[in-house]
Amino acid sequence: MTDIVAVEPITASDDEIRAALLAAELPSLLAAVAYATGDLSVLRPDLRVDPLLAREEQAGFTTEQQSAI
Repeated sequence: MTDIVAVEPITASDDEIRAALLAAELPSLLAAVAYATGDLSVLRPDLRVDPLLAREEQAGFTTEQQSAI
């Protein structure tokens, strides 16, 4: 059984959304976007977390990878 939840409109300004994205943990955000949208194409091979860097800030993603996410 699936719970149906009302979706509230986004009332934050573009600047508020931008600030939230800059503060977000990108590996988690990427997974959440894929799940919420059902678009698994965002889970690209070049954006996979390197297990050796997983504990680093932003999972060790380069600036280019962070921009892509």
